[in-house]
Amino acid sequence: MVYKILNIYIIYYLKFSIFSIYRIYILYLNSQILIAYYMALYISFSLVYQIVYQSFIFQIIVL
Repeated sequence: MVYKILNIYIIYYLKFSIFSIYRIYILYLNSQILIAYYMALYISFSLVYQIVYQSFIFQIIVL
C-alpha cells in the first residue's frame, strides 16, 4: 500500500518536473525570440540612423 502511494507520488513528481522543465524551456525560447527581435530592431534602427547621418553629413559637405 505504502509502496503503491510512493510509486504514484514518484510518477506525479516526474511528470511535474518534466512539465516544469518544459515550461522553463519554453520561457527560455520565448526570451531568446524576444532577444533576437530586439537585436533585429536595434540593427535596423542603427542602419537607418547611419544612412540618415551619412546623408546629412553629405548634404553639409555639398552645401
